[in-house]
Amino acid sequence: MKVVKMSEKTPWALRFACYSCRSDLEAESGDVKKGGFGGYCETDIRLYVACPVCGAARILTYKEVSDRQLADTVQRAKEKVQ
Repeated sequence: MKVVKMSEKTPWALRFACYSCRSDLEAESGDVKKGGFGGYCETDIRLYVACPVCGAARILTYKEVSDRQLADTVQRAKEKVQ
């Protein structure tokens, strides 16, 4: 097969202000982690980013975590959650 035009992947990034220390931050796909937040089953596992300044966790919504923009590692973590 011949490649006519190769598409460029847009890296996933999310800009937000930390609710705790008010730092302006930009998270990339490598910053996304998964973890449990007080739950007792697998459905309570969430994707989140931690503030590098104060360590506060910001839980990501599925709207913020778009399938077409995620890195492979984050996508696999999301599939385990669903």
